Amino acid sequence: GQPLVCIGWGGYGQVTVRLDDRATAEAATRHLIGLGHRRIGFIGHVSDYEYAAPDERAHLKFDGFRNFIDGYRKALSEAGIAEEKHLIEHVVSTYSQQEAVHWAIRRLMHLDKRPTAVFCHTDFAASHVLDALREFGCRVPEDVAVVSFDYMGLGSFVTPKLTSMSVPR
Repeated sequence: GQPLVCIGWGGYGQVTVRLDDRATAEAATRHLIGLGHRRIGFIGHVSDYEYAAPDERAHLKFDGFRNFIDGYRKALSEAGIAEEKHLIEHVVSTYSQQEAVHWAIRRLMHLDKRPTAVFCHTDFAASHVLDALREFGCRVPEDVAVVSFDYMGLGSFVTPKLTSMSVPR
């Protein structure tokens, strides 16, 4: 009987205050398009839903990815860029996010036409993408631009500096 407001995620029927993931993904993708990129990969990462109660897992997975993917797709569509499904990587890591993200970027880098940019839905995933791109001899941002979401402060600790969408606290 007590009022409850959740910040970030809440269960069904609970009042939540959260960021507009769709609009943020649109803005990040538009930024890359504005820089001239037309082959933009997307790496979305989920780990926390693995530890949620079973009835919440589908909700968390669907919401998180659907909003980011919808924003990414909308920005591409508005720019007249056809979506390429093989440029979208959904990464689920139960044990090692680094390993899962490395496999995702390897798949993207082995495409006949590599992406020239990658939007990552977390800073942690983006930091692993930067590591993996170095393994491929790619320079960031000269060969592949990377933009992430979360602004967890990692941008100043990784090399090269990470471009991250700020989350108002």
